Amino acid sequence: MDGPVMIASLYQTIGPWSWMILGLCLIAVAVLLPGLFFFWFGLAAIGVGVAALVLAGFVWQLQIVAFLAAACLIVLAGRLWTRRRRAGDAEEA
Repeated sequence: MDGPVMIASLYQTIGPWSWMILGLCLIAVAVLLPGLFFFWFGLAAIGVGVAALVLAGFVWQLQIVAFLAAACLIVLAGRLWTRRRRAGDAEEA
């Protein structure tokens, strides 16, 4: 029974700086690996961290939901942006 209690206490200690550190780590991974996939997740994590700093009642449950929603939206927007950019580069060549 210690496992679920420990995980719940870990989630309750997630704060704005934890999200920002996670975001920076994900962006660092994106720099080391090819592609931009981790970069988009890093931007979503930093965005949730900023929102958690600004919004007082932003509990950990909402932070996780916000991260999932932001990650999905940013990844989709990033894919559209890179496709348009590649199409523009192909037309110029």
